[in-house]
Amino acid sequence: MQEEQAADGKKKVVRLNPDARTTLPKVKTIGPRKTLQFSARASAGVDIDGVDFAAGQALEFRFEAQVLRLQPVGRLVFCSLGDRIPIRLGMMANRPGQLYAYTRNQWEPVCDFPLQQWHQLRVTVRGADFAVAVDGQPPRTFPNPLVNPTPRLYLGDGFEVDYIYSLSGSEFLVDLGSLRSQTLPTTTP
Repeated sequence: MQEEQAADGKKKVVRLNPDARTTLPKVKTIGPRKTLQFSARASAGVDIDGVDFAAGQALEFRFEAQVLRLQPVGRLVFCSLGDRIPIRLGMMANRPGQLYAYTRNQWEPVCDFPLQQWHQLRVTVRGADFAVAVDGQPPRTFPNPLVNPTPRLYLGDGFEVDYIYSLSGSEFLVDLGSLRSQTLPTTTP
C-alpha cells in the first residue's frame, strides 16, 4: 500500500500490487484436533446458512482458536463478517492477550485472550449489533459498523484487507471440528 495525494488535495491509499492474493491456510493435525493454520495474510471463506438480518433473523457462529505468535506491528484478524466495513475480531500487536472487536465506534476491547491457549468464541450477529462471548463468559454487545451487513463470513483477513498490516507475522489456529454456524429465527419484541 502507498499513500498518494489526489487531485482534490485529499490523501488516498493505493494498492502497489492490485493482483496480490492472500496465502491459503494450512491444514494441520495437532493432537486430536484437525486445524487450519493462518499466517501470511491467509483467509478462508466459511459456508453459512442464509440469513436475513432485515427480517430480524440472526447469525450465530462459533469456533475455537489459539494464537501461536503475534506480529510486532499491526494486528491479527481472526474473522470478519461482511464485505464492506466488516465486523472483525482481532488482536492488536501492541496489546497482546486482549481480544478486540471492530464496531461502528472502531476497535473496542472484548476481554482477555491469552496467547498459546485454546479459546472458544461465540459471535451472534443481528441487523444493528453483534455480541461476542469467549470461553462461556457473558457476551459483550457492540453496534455493527453497517446495519444489516452482507452475510459473508471469513476466517483470517477476509474480503476487505486493511492498509495496516494484519497476519503478516502472526500465526493462529482454528479447530475445524469446533466451527459451527446457524441462523437464529426472527425474534419478536
